[in-house]
Amino acid sequence: MIVVIADDITGAAEIAGVGLRYGLKVELSTSVNVALPNVQLWVVALNTRSMGSKEAENSITITVRHLIEAGIIDIFKKTDSVLRGHIVKELAAQLRAEGKKKVILCPANPEGERKIVSGVYMINNIPISETNFAKDPEFPISTSVVKEILDDILLKENNIRILDTSSIEDLHEAAKQQDNETILAGSAAFFSAYLDNRKLMINPVMSIIPEFSEVLYVCGSTYDKSKQVVEKARDGGAKVAYISPLWLDEPDLDTKLNNCALWLVRMLEGGAKPILAVDAPVINGREATTKIKDAVSEVVKKVLSLVSVNELVVEGGATAFAIVEALNYNRFTPISELAKGVVRMKINEMNDMYITIKPGSYEFPETVWKFSK
Repeated sequence: MIVVIADDITGAAEIAGVGLRYGLKVELSTSVNVALPNVQLWVVALNTRSMGSKEAENSITITVRHLIEAGIIDIFKKTDSVLRGHIVKELAAQLRAEGKKKVILCPANPEGERKIVSGVYMINNIPISETNFAKDPEFPISTSVVKEILDDILLKENNIRILDTSSIEDLHEAAKQQDNETILAGSAAFFSAYLDNRKLMINPVMSIIPEFSEVLYVCGSTYDKSKQVVEKARDGGAKVAYISPLWLDEPDLDTKLNNCALWLVRMLEGGAKPILAVDAPVINGREATTKIKDAVSEVVKKVLSLVSVNELVVEGGATAFAIVEALNYNRFTPISELAKGVVRMKINEMNDMYITIKPGSYEFPETVWKFSK
């Protein structure tokens, strides 16, 4: 069995989608404190990107030790493709726990126009520090030089090597460097190259697009493009409930969240497919983003306690993790990759309920993002 540890649940779902594409039997869990699944690919979403760096290191150490004790020897580390999070410290913790000597890190996705060229991270031929990722509320990117983003001193101290990857061929060459002393880490595209190198293509699973009926859309992303997509849907007639970040420190926050939930319940009972979204302004910092995702998850939990919903469609990794954590959903069976990075999963703790997850920087296919009966 191959295990992939991801630092958020959307990245984990993206890896699960790759597994489906290769015909592997896959399970996704939010913890390793469960019975080992009978699968070929086990994806573990730890949500370490939303933790402090020390907590993230500890989480990786405990997880890797648990896996090694269970006899797991193939552990790939999924990192954010645009280098957010505690990447170097997590990889250093994994190196120590596994007793290995070096890491080959390839976070880029050349097919998605995310490339590292001469040590500079480029998105659609634009330096990453000149893109919307410069305004990330938790991990704003102020330089495009990869070694400066990740701290060159720490990279050298831990023998973490970042390779230029401007093509799929570059990823395949990097994947060939795996051996018993080396950890491979990086993007879903690099994991695909890793599977190719292992010759693990079996029988690809055909993606089946369901007709969503009782569905609640949740958009927790703060990216401008995501907000514009929600606004376009609203202008086209979709029912949208907004949570304002300005509510977070107000004394009547609970009342406002309850009213928001009740409005969504009325929309669902009336046959609508409503959207729950986060309004402007964007408030930076981990404390603020934690309060926002907790508010979103509280509303979703209230809605699901009052009305039948068999499909959750969630955008944004921190938001998705907060929701599944609030609802005590821990194990998922990936069903279909609806588009790259957009994966529908059966919630194992529920009889007939599914969740579709994607990162905020990806797009929903039109077959998913639709609101008419």
